[in-house]
Amino acid sequence: MNKYYPIALIALVLVSLSAQDDETWTPMNPGPFLKTIKIIHQPPEILFQGRPYDLELYVDFPTDSIETVSINIKTDSMYTFLEIPLKSKEDHYTYRFRPRRFKGNVVEYFFTVRLTNFKIFASPMDDVGQIKPVHRTLIDPVKYWEWRKTQYGTHGS
Repeated sequence: MNKYYPIALIALVLVSLSAQDDETWTPMNPGPFLKTIKIIHQPPEILFQGRPYDLELYVDFPTDSIETVSINIKTDSMYTFLEIPLKSKEDHYTYRFRPRRFKGNVVEYFFTVRLTNFKIFASPMDDVGQIKPVHRTLIDPVKYWEWRKTQYGTHGS
């Protein structure tokens, strides 16, 4: 074994740790995507077939530090995620999801935020720092309301 190997390994670890933000890096969140409370998205509970939805992301970083904000989206008929850059609308980013433009019955998506300092954040993420895409089945609205009527009666909320 090369006598410089341990020194090089320690230097590599120190460089990679110094590139991480102290607020976001933990042993359970080593990257490449970072988790932060500065990105907020509340996914819709239900997505109806054929009806458009605004998928909104709130980002609490200084505007001049944001390089790109994107949504990564796919349906069950797509092989990979499609990355779509988003533009800011006042204090948030919005993607108008139109199910009629996407073939499929299930949609998955997640957001990424790239900063000018080369850090990349993603949302939503699980407890161990892995991206956990929002997963929703597109529901037929007529069948949903018929089911709801049977569950809650004709005077349901």
